[in-house]
Amino acid sequence: MKKSELHQLIKEEIIKVLYESFYKADDMIKTAETETGKKIKIPNSVKQASKDIKKYGFISKIDSDVLLLLYYNFLNGQKTNDVVMKYIIDRYGSGYFYSSYSPLIINAQYIAVQVIKGIQDKINNKEHHEGAYGETKEYFKNFGLDYSHNRTFDWAVKNVEEWLNKKGIK
Repeated sequence: MKKSELHQLIKEEIIKVLYESFYKADDMIKTAETETGKKIKIPNSVKQASKDIKKYGFISKIDSDVLLLLYYNFLNGQKTNDVVMKYIIDRYGSGYFYSSYSPLIINAQYIAVQVIKGIQDKINNKEHHEGAYGETKEYFKNFGLDYSHNRTFDWAVKNVEEWLNKKGIK
């Protein structure tokens, strides 16, 4: 292969990676559904989680980006039987799920909702709660997650703090 051909090949590959990393979820889903001949099957648990995140005010609308990022987070590294999601992960994964802060942010919002629900239960049962930091730390510990120098943890704490302040909960 000539040097100029190699440069052209590298240039084309870089353009492809850049283009795919700026895809929106709607575009990826449409392409994946066309290529696989199937419709994506967003699990009910993902749909409910997105509704909860919206209900607690962390997102203003539920769109395909939110659903796709949550779906990916819910897989937690496991394989899926959904051929459309598998296609999306295989084709766009490194550009879409790893190249921005969006997956971390949506995961932090999901965790914040879970922590807030726990705090609300404690308040309803007239139990003491440890505040945003303490309750989020406990959540991470209960799931065996590292909270030290963890951006998802930091963002989850921030989301819980903002929600508690907004509701006037000490």
